[in-house]
Amino acid sequence: MQRYDAQAKALSGLLDELDKTRTEYDKEQRRLEEKQKSYQSFFDSEKKRLTAELGSSLGQIDKIVSQFKEVIDKLTKEIPEKEKELADRENHLIEARKKEAEAKAGFDLWRTPVASVDARHGKLNALSDKIIAACKNGELAFGYWLLTTHFRPKGDEDRYADKLTGKPDVVKTDALQANIIGAWNDYAKKTRIAQDLDALVKGSKDALATKKAQLDDAKSKFDARIQAALSIIKPQCKSDGA
Repeated sequence: MQRYDAQAKALSGLLDELDKTRTEYDKEQRRLEEKQKSYQSFFDSEKKRLTAELGSSLGQIDKIVSQFKEVIDKLTKEIPEKEKELADRENHLIEARKKEAEAKAGFDLWRTPVASVDARHGKLNALSDKIIAACKNGELAFGYWLLTTHFRPKGDEDRYADKLTGKPDVVKTDALQANIIGAWNDYAKKTRIAQDLDALVKGSKDALATKKAQLDDAKSKFDARIQAALSIIKPQCKSDGA
């Protein structure tokens, strides 16, 4: 109801203003119409005169102007394409950096295998206690679910089945070096991918900025460049004796 009242009040004010505008326009309409006719007459007469004086050069004018217009049209089309390219590359970079961070986390775990396994075992101890407590309370189904589930919305720390085989795993000492090197290679690979995509993003940003600058330049200097280009056209006047 309040919204309706506000709209009605706004409309009432508009109608009052409209009546004033109409009165003012009615008073000035004839003068405005005469000036309009004068400008139309100027256009018609000047177009006729210049068309006659320029003669066959008219086609040359259109050709020259179209060249400058094509530059603006081309850039206007290319800029949205460059913006989409940049957005796509930025999204790919976000994903690549996420994978790089995951690979780094995996490498960091393998660099300190004893501490990492101990930390995981500490979480398994806590989960074991929770499962034992559930079973003691007669909640066997709940205990089984806690033990075997692979889905918990709270996070990995609540997944016993996943933590049991979590990384880094308990491996033989002679396999440790290979695992560390493998984790490092994966991290290095993900880093290279992220760096390459980062370079592509920077390249896209630079290219987009260049295109926008070129478009601004083409628009701001359009008239001046047209004037300079058309200055070479001279009227093809007929000889007086013709």
